[in-house]
Amino acid sequence: MTYRFLISLALCCFSGPVLADKVLYECTVTEKPAGLDWISDQVGIIVQPGNTAMVLDGVILYFVKRPIAATSVKNTDASLDVRWTVNGARDSANVLITHFDYNARIDKTNGDFALHAKPDNYANRFSGTGHCVTRTAE
Repeated sequence: MTYRFLISLALCCFSGPVLADKVLYECTVTEKPAGLDWISDQVGIIVQPGNTAMVLDGVILYFVKRPIAATSVKNTDASLDVRWTVNGARDSANVLITHFDYNARIDKTNGDFALHAKPDNYANRFSGTGHCVTRTAE
């Protein structure tokens, strides 16, 4: 099963009469360090009325099992900045990471995408870049 399919499947919970008010950014990470699983290859960001958003990617699917709400959304004509936190993740040594903070930025003029992740109490910061496609209900 691909992440694209899982993201599409999860969007079923967003169907209904107000779907037209939401915008999906389907983002593909094309540049990241090899073996970096904390940055997913596919990220779905659903911007909703009221300047809120839901996010889904491979990390969220693995640890949370459902889309999560963004903690911050800054939506302008030129860009979209979305922040979210994954709580209770565990690393490859099964060590608890209390929270993992993510920040995504989409350049609306050309679809460029940057994603950064910072685990709590770690010096490391992980990053990836790629491109997003905008989808709306029509």
